[in-house]
Amino acid sequence: GINAEYGDSNNIAMGINEELDVKVREKVSKREWSRVVLFDQSGNVLSSSFELNDPSQLLPLLGVFNEKEKTLANGIDFLGRHYDIHRYYEGLAYGRTEETSDKGQGIAIHRTETPTSKKVVYGLVTFDFPIITARAVSQLSEFLPQVASLLE
Repeated sequence: GINAEYGDSNNIAMGINEELDVKVREKVSKREWSRVVLFDQSGNVLSSSFELNDPSQLLPLLGVFNEKEKTLANGIDFLGRHYDIHRYYEGLAYGRTEETSDKGQGIAIHRTETPTSKKVVYGLVTFDFPIITARAVSQLSEFLPQVASLLE
């Protein structure tokens, strides 16, 4: 699968835009998502709720939307866990670990553009029970375009 390895979650937000970091911290503090990282089409971290040991490891995630069949077949490896991708749409993919829903962890990755300059922005979140996939994915789909406008 597509592979990325990260350090421990420290519930910190660090990035290039203080207002963006505040919004990321709010989401994580509300326990909606376990982790969130926002990055650009070059794999540069824009904001993260956890410390990345090696930000260049975001680069494999840029390929999620290149080949639908490959992503669905191989899934995504993230934080030492393998996630099967169950749904794939243009700019949105999500799935779960193979564990039962109350013990497993969900993942979603979304791609959007900034409103004016059309810069590509990615958002990746992980989420744990009791947050269900439908809730986490819809929140990410609303959240990412809103915060993308902060990057103009």
